[in-house]
Amino acid sequence: MPIPKSENVTVPVVNVTKSTINRARLPFNTHNLRLPLPDLDGFVCRYFNDEEGRIDRALDAGYEFVNPIEFRSFKQASNVAPNNDLGSRISVLVGFDDQGEPLRAYLMKLKSELYEEDQVRKQERLDEIDESIKFGRMGDPQGSYVKEINYKAR
Repeated sequence: MPIPKSENVTVPVVNVTKSTINRARLPFNTHNLRLPLPDLDGFVCRYFNDEEGRIDRALDAGYEFVNPIEFRSFKQASNVAPNNDLGSRISVLVGFDDQGEPLRAYLMKLKSELYEEDQVRKQERLDEIDESIKFGRMGDPQGSYVKEINYKAR
């Protein structure tokens, strides 16, 4: 069935100039986040891929799902990809799993105090590794002989 043609069609003309676009310029060849994170007071936000139990591990670590209401104001203030999940969680399609099924990443938040505690623990472990390197014991629980190591901590 042919589509009827309209003879009197009015198309509005919109004059878009550089001054009418209120958005920060991001040079093409610089690093920028593909999945921008909201800045929620008292929380640190991260996306977690829904694979290999990562969501359950995040929940066990104290992370919570970000509420769509919390996310709404951030979404309006940024150029974030729309939430195309049919559920009540904020997620984005990030790729495909080994079976070719869609892989989603879910936006979760952790209380800032817990995040800081985790960072301290992580730094303690890194300091232990640095000490092992400094004294030539890296990878050998019994220690090993190294004639000389020139190591300067930053």
